[in-house]
Amino acid sequence: MNLDGYSAEHRVLAEAYSRHGRLKPAQLHKVASDALKLAFLAQAVGGNWRMFLCFADQTICSQLLSKSWLGHAIRNLGIELRAYPLPFPMRQAVLAAQERQVMVNSPT
Repeated sequence: MNLDGYSAEHRVLAEAYSRHGRLKPAQLHKVASDALKLAFLAQAVGGNWRMFLCFADQTICSQLLSKSWLGHAIRNLGIELRAYPLPFPMRQAVLAAQERQVMVNSPT
């Protein structure tokens, strides 16, 4: 399995997201899948691991820390949510990329 962050020395497993703004339903499913992956890996390897879901926008942490079932599940699995704001130029680049991404249904 691939992770965005891993340290055997510090016993850390992490996944990171650059999205800004609230998560859409498919993105919430990705976060849920990554949370399950972190919990599974920590259990499979054994021992005590710190697990992190890292976001570039506090809005997403707030969304997940709300009263949603996913937020409760993430906390119950022992996964920590962290926000690490991007430097302004990088944040602007991410926002511009998000604006360019248009969701369209494929023709049938």
